[in-house]
Amino acid sequence: MATCAMVDKADVQALGFSASKAADIIRAAKRLMVSKGYGFYGSRKVGRVPASAVAEIIGVDPVGAHDAKVE
Repeated sequence: MATCAMVDKADVQALGFSASKAADIIRAAKRLMVSKGYGFYGSRKVGRVPASAVAEIIGVDPVGAHDAKVE
């Protein structure tokens, strides 16, 4: 079985987004996943989404992006 990096609101906040904007991004990623046929993400209780869905929304891969430091 293939593994997929999952992210939540705290991971998106670590990229520099505010709490409300991070929640908006997660919500948009959930809608994207539902539109692709993954009805599981339609649940209010689901708070983690695939990193690839977040990357489609914000244009940056969230996995490891917050580890890169600009000096």
